[in-house]
Amino acid sequence: MIFHDLYVAIENLSLSLEEFCFPAMKKVTAQYRMADFELLLFSTLPALNPGAITTVALHALFPFTSAQLLRDKLAALDRDQLLVCVNEDHYALSAQADSLALWMTKEVNNALGGLQPLPATRMMDMASQLKELADACYAAPEPPARLQMAVQRKLTPAGTIPMMARLNQITRELIAYRADAHQTAWQAYGVDGHTWEILSLLWQNKKMKLAELQHSLEYRGFTQAETIAALGELVKRGWASSNNEDGAITPFGAEVRQIAEATTDRYYFAPWQKFSEVRLNGLKILVDEFRRGIPALNEK
Repeated sequence: MIFHDLYVAIENLSLSLEEFCFPAMKKVTAQYRMADFELLLFSTLPALNPGAITTVALHALFPFTSAQLLRDKLAALDRDQLLVCVNEDHYALSAQADSLALWMTKEVNNALGGLQPLPATRMMDMASQLKELADACYAAPEPPARLQMAVQRKLTPAGTIPMMARLNQITRELIAYRADAHQTAWQAYGVDGHTWEILSLLWQNKKMKLAELQHSLEYRGFTQAETIAALGELVKRGWASSNNEDGAITPFGAEVRQIAEATTDRYYFAPWQKFSEVRLNGLKILVDEFRRGIPALNEK
């Protein structure tokens, strides 16, 4: 139980820190009028090698987004002179983009640098313990594959950075490893991301109108025909039922989705087994205390 409770505490902490990071990033990129997903996409690109920024590479990192939407976003960044096309659908960051990425990192560090939710010694203790967790995850044998976590490690700011920025980086690594664990679990079933996300929505809601389903996932860039086809794949597998208006999860589909969730937990928490329950409980107390000390949360 402590594993799950600690992960939720880390996830909530990461989301709280994003409240400081994202506005700083948006301020830097204001002239490009990037939507939230475009900003997230751009902030990931420095982790990819020059010439290795491709639709295929990004679709591996964003499996729930349509390949066509990712292709369109890359083309838009190219038009804005933030990418340089080195071959068909192969891009590198431009010098302008490199400068923008460095500026974003600086502004994020500045936004986080003035925060001190806990005394410095307790913050250092918490950071050290979270880093041990992250290192244990990174060193663990596969599965899961460490695609998302490896990207986050490549995005680690160089040099001396504020303690809060370091903590933000560590929590992002731990969240990324959870994404790796889940991605490894569901991809074993041989379905694409859109099909799996529809199953997840039906698992959460039991039953949804087809129009509601399409609207919920519209931002992912899939057409209505693609959504209907994905739902049809679920029906074919016996994981969902559908008529002209509704889609619903079947008991078999719910079992499949629950097994994938349990597999995700098993993959994710396996490296945590080496840490005692007493130690993890103490870390959760630190994380909760830290989060309560973040000024923005006190003001709400």
